[in-house]
Amino acid sequence: MKQFVIAHGLPGSGKTTLLKKLANEKLKAEEEAEYLDLDKYSNKQDLDSNLRDERLFSRFNKNWFGFDTTKAVVYIDSLSLTNNDLAELIYTVMKQYAFMVNDKIFQFEILDFEGDRELCIKNDMIRSFTNHSRSAKNTIENEKFEDVDGDLIGSMVGEKMATRDFSFNCGFTIKVKKVPVWDSDNASTYERIKALVYAAADNFGVVKDNMLQGESWITGGREWSYTGKEWSVSGETPNDFDSFDDMMGALCPNVSFLNYKKIRSECCIVEEYDDNDYYHSYTKNRWVCNLDKLTGMLESLDITI
Repeated sequence: MKQFVIAHGLPGSGKTTLLKKLANEKLKAEEEAEYLDLDKYSNKQDLDSNLRDERLFSRFNKNWFGFDTTKAVVYIDSLSLTNNDLAELIYTVMKQYAFMVNDKIFQFEILDFEGDRELCIKNDMIRSFTNHSRSAKNTIENEKFEDVDGDLIGSMVGEKMATRDFSFNCGFTIKVKKVPVWDSDNASTYERIKALVYAAADNFGVVKDNMLQGESWITGGREWSYTGKEWSVSGETPNDFDSFDDMMGALCPNVSFLNYKKIRSECCIVEEYDDNDYYHSYTKNRWVCNLDKLTGMLESLDITI
């Protein structure tokens, strides 16, 4: 049985935070999981293409050799606000995965967040505090939002399977789990700081798991042509960690220089990794910042955000 978890909720409800947490818990337990971020695509109409691109992009970046798509639980982050939106998403997911697994029984769990628009707006203010252009206030206030009806969604998916030209044979089950909206007002100091840290990091750089990544540079390697000619590559000048400085400037612009140095030395390291391609084999370095450790330090040093 192939398992999928879909979060259904307004922006600011806590969908992304919960799905990433569940996916990371699976990975830490050495179980296979996949997180697909469909929410980042501006073209919501081209769901089939968006899902295919994200599935391939996600797999490529995780670089999971021997990844077993049959065993992996797939966590899908998508702005699907109505029952029809969810039915369309489930139909599209089944269509794409039907030829990738032998056991064509699909189990969908929909995490149905409460539709507390006022609380979602408060949470969204935290997420967009470093970049107001990312505010989803208009969507939260005005978009149609429906409670999940599992039976209705199931009938809609069945109708889509029966009437559309592209046919595939598989079964599916849908279960619904009610989830409360994350309440920033009643969150602990650590949780509130963490939400601010991750919001700023997403705005100023690339975040993978709990790490903010800086721009990479080549430290050495080799390149070759299709004719077999091969040559060595010298190292590049190391990059500064600009994304970290930009994030810190947005989070706590008045932090003292001594605290900044302490935070940077404790939370940031240079990470080495390999970048191999058909025409090259590089060793690269990049700065990374552990955002969870940064959260703890900002709390322990009582730095105002």
